[in-house]
Amino acid sequence: MKQAPQDLIDGLLNFVSIAEDERKLLAAELHDQLLCDLREASLITRRVLDDESNLPESVRRGLSRIIESVDQATNEARRIMENLRPSVLDSFGLRSALEACLRRAAENSEPPFRPHLEINIEEKDLDCLEEEEQLALYRIVQEALSNISKHARATSVQLMLNKEEDETLLVRVVDNGIGLRPCQNGEQARGMENMRFRAQLIRASLCWKENEGQSGTVVELRLRLKGKA
Repeated sequence: MKQAPQDLIDGLLNFVSIAEDERKLLAAELHDQLLCDLREASLITRRVLDDESNLPESVRRGLSRIIESVDQATNEARRIMENLRPSVLDSFGLRSALEACLRRAAENSEPPFRPHLEINIEEKDLDCLEEEEQLALYRIVQEALSNISKHARATSVQLMLNKEEDETLLVRVVDNGIGLRPCQNGEQARGMENMRFRAQLIRASLCWKENEGQSGTVVELRLRLKGKA
């Protein structure tokens, strides 16, 4: 595939960076305002339920349903915030962010799959990646896991990060699901195109292939590390 000119890559990276900053700002606003309002609504409702012992049973059941709905809305808001901007990536780094992403995908998948994480690269090598590279890698893995959760019907998923002898970071996401299909639906096709776009921005190679000798799919990304230390 022909490489895009560097000035185009730089411009697109700047565009993506601005978009990610907006996502981060929106996540912060949701945290500061929406979650605060939901917590207050939950506390007020619980206080009424606890203090007013003479309430009719039908009212008490209604208040309990309100509390349950508010708690569900709070969990959904937290999920949206984490998708907008992975706080663990900012706080603890790429390794912890990918581990959390894998665990969350396993829990939300239908059916749930067994997650396996294998990391054969030192933390300092991951830390040497540029911020946009770390974020792109996270988004690519996130989309791969999302596709598996929604479409693959896998029972086991392995996420591997290896440092190769040629100073290349190899990221592999391997599932034992139904495998590649010639015609993906629109959502899955868009997700794969987004992954290709993000990989191109950081000049990484990205491919999908059958899991040799087994069912399932392998997503493989390679990014040069040489000169980043």
